[in-house]
Amino acid sequence: MKSPINRTKILIFCLLYIFIFIQLRAEGIPHDEVAEKIAVVNANTDKSGEAAKSLFKYYHRSNKIDSATIYARKVFRLGKERNNTPLWIEGYLQLAMMHMYTEHKDSVSHFLNLVLSETVNSKDSSLGKTRATALMLSGANAPNQEEAFSYFNQAIETAKKHKYSHVYIRSSIALINNLFERKRYDKVNEILTEAYGFIEENKSEYSVTLRTLNKIKARYLALTATTKEERKEALELMLNVYEKADSLSLEMEKMTIFIDIALYLRTEMPIQKMTEMAELNFHPFKDEISGSLKGGLYQAYGHVLVHSQDYKKAIPYLKVSKEYLFTTRNMENYLSVCEDLIFAYEQTNQLDKVIPEFQDYKNFRDSLEATVYSTQLLDLEKKYETEKKENENAQLMAQNNIINTRFRFSIIIGFLLFGLLATGFYFFQKLNKNKKQLETMNEEKNKLFAILAHDLRNPIASLSNLSGKVKFLTKNNRLHELDEMAMHTDAKLSALNDNLNNILFWAVKESNLVKVKPVQVSLHKEINKINELYTDAISQKNIIINNNVSEFTYVQTDLTVLQTIIRNLISNAIKFSHQGGTIEFSILEKTDWIELSITDNGIGLNTPTNELESPSNSSIRKKAKGSGIGLKICKELAAKSNLGLSLTSNPNGGTIGIIRFKNAA
Repeated sequence: MKSPINRTKILIFCLLYIFIFIQLRAEGIPHDEVAEKIAVVNANTDKSGEAAKSLFKYYHRSNKIDSATIYARKVFRLGKERNNTPLWIEGYLQLAMMHMYTEHKDSVSHFLNLVLSETVNSKDSSLGKTRATALMLSGANAPNQEEAFSYFNQAIETAKKHKYSHVYIRSSIALINNLFERKRYDKVNEILTEAYGFIEENKSEYSVTLRTLNKIKARYLALTATTKEERKEALELMLNVYEKADSLSLEMEKMTIFIDIALYLRTEMPIQKMTEMAELNFHPFKDEISGSLKGGLYQAYGHVLVHSQDYKKAIPYLKVSKEYLFTTRNMENYLSVCEDLIFAYEQTNQLDKVIPEFQDYKNFRDSLEATVYSTQLLDLEKKYETEKKENENAQLMAQNNIINTRFRFSIIIGFLLFGLLATGFYFFQKLNKNKKQLETMNEEKNKLFAILAHDLRNPIASLSNLSGKVKFLTKNNRLHELDEMAMHTDAKLSALNDNLNNILFWAVKESNLVKVKPVQVSLHKEINKINELYTDAISQKNIIINNNVSEFTYVQTDLTVLQTIIRNLISNAIKFSHQGGTIEFSILEKTDWIELSITDNGIGLNTPTNELESPSNSSIRKKAKGSGIGLKICKELAAKSNLGLSLTSNPNGGTIGIIRFKNAA
C-alpha cells in the first residue's frame, strides 16, 4: 500500500514553496533587465553564470517553469565549462526544484543525490548552504516518513553549522509535521522550543513562520491534551493565529486554521460560532482546491454540520470528503468520515445505508489494522534483527578487544623483558669494564708503589746516617771528602724532592682534583722560573742553559699543568746530562701549532722513536733506573689539557722533549 499523502505533506510543500519564493523575490531582477541578462548569458563570458542564475530566479518567480528549467540547465552547463563547482552544483539544485513541480520523483532524487554526493565533505560555506537546501528538499521528496525524518534532521544540523537560518527554520517546521504524521509527539515540544527561540531573535524576518509555529503548537496541544484546560489553551492559541491571519487578509491561511479547529477542537467552541467560521471559510474554497486539502476541507465542514446536528446537510459533504480521502489514501481521516456518515444516516433514519457504510468502515478498518499489524510485525522483526546484529557485533568487538588487549599486553611484557635484558647486559658490560679498569689500576698502583718504595728507600737510607758521616769526616779532617759527600747528598735530595712532587701530583690527579683552567702564559718567564729551582744541580754539573725562547712568545694553557711538564722535562735533562753539558730551549711556530723543544746532549733514549706512547715502569733513558711516574703523569696531563708531548732522540746525542700547543692566533 502506498504511504498516505495528506494535508500535512501538502503543508510541507507549501512551506518549501514559500521559502523558494522569498529567496527568488529577494534576488530577482526587474522586468526591463531581462533582455540585458539574456545577452550576457549568450555572450558566454565570465559573468554569464551569474546572469543565468538571475534569469532562472526571474522565470521561476514568474511561474514560467519551462523557461526556468532552461536557465537551470544553463547554470549547470556554464559551471561545468568553467570548472566552477558551486555554480554547477547550484544548477543541479535548480533542476531538482523544477522537477518537483512535475512530480517526477525519480528525476528529483537523481539531481538531489548528485548535489549531496558532491557536497558531502565540503568545508565551503556556500556549498554547505546548498547541501542544507538539498537535504530539506530530499525530505519533502522522500518515499516514506522515516527517510523524510532523517533528511530533515540532517538539514537542520547542516543549516546550524553553516548559519543558514531560512533552511533551519523551515526544516524544523517540516520535521514537526513529520512527527505529527508518525504520532511521535514526544519530540515535538523540544523542536518547537528551539524554533521559537530562533524566531524570537529574528521576529521581523519570520513573522509568517511564527504564525505557522503557533498553529502547529496549538495542534500539538490539541492532540496531546488530557484535560479541558489544555484543550481550551490550544483553542485560544489557534484563534489568535486565525485572527492574525484575518487582519492580514490571508484567506488561505484562515481556511487551513479552520480545518484544524474543526478536526481537533470543534467541541470547545460554541456551535453558532463554529458554524459561522465554517460557512465563512468553506464556500470560497470548495471549488478552488483539490486533492487531500479538499478532502480535509469537506471533512471539516461535514464535522461542523454533524456537530450542529444538521445531519441531512452534512451527508453529501462527508461523501465528497470520503471520496477524496480514499483517493489520497488518507486512512485515518477516511475512517473518521465513515463514523460521521454512519451517525448521520442513523439520525436521518436512512437505515438501509448504515449497514453498507458500516461494512465499508469495518473492511477499511480491518485493512488498516492489518497494515498496522504487518508494519508493526515488520518493525519488530527489523528491531529483532538489528538487536541480534548489534549483539553479534558487540560480542565480536568484545572478543577483538580481548585479543587486542592480550596482544598489547604481550607486546608490553616483551618490551619490558627486552628492556630488562638490555639494562642487565648494559650494567654487566659496565661492571665488567669497571672491574677491568680497577684491576688495571690496582696493578699499576702496586707496580708504582713497588718502584717508588725502591726509589725512595735508597736515598732515605743513604741519608739516614748522614750526620754520623759528617762527624767522622770532620773529626778526621777529611774536608775534601765532606765536599764530595755534600754534592752527592744534594743530588739525592733533589731526586727525592722530584719523586715526592710527582707522587703528590699523581694522587691529586687520581682523585680528579686537577681542573684545567687555560690562561695566557709567557714561556720565556716560566722556563727561567723553573731553571732557578735547579740552580744548584746545574752549577754542580757545570751545565749551560740556553733559553732561546722569545720574551714575546705566549701560549694559552693551564699554568700548573705547564709547570709540571716543564719541571719534569728539565729535571730529567739535568739528571741525564753529562758534566759540562748543554740544555737548550727553542721555539718552532707552525700554522696550527707552537712547539717548545727542550734539548740536552746527555745519555739519550733507549730507542730513537717516541717512547711516551706506552711508558714502561722504569726510565726510558739508556742505563738509567727510575719509576717513570713523572713522564706518565706528564703524558696524562698533556692529554687532558689538549697538549702534545713527545720524547725523541737528538741526532747529535741526547734527548729532545717537545711540548706542542695549539696556536691561539
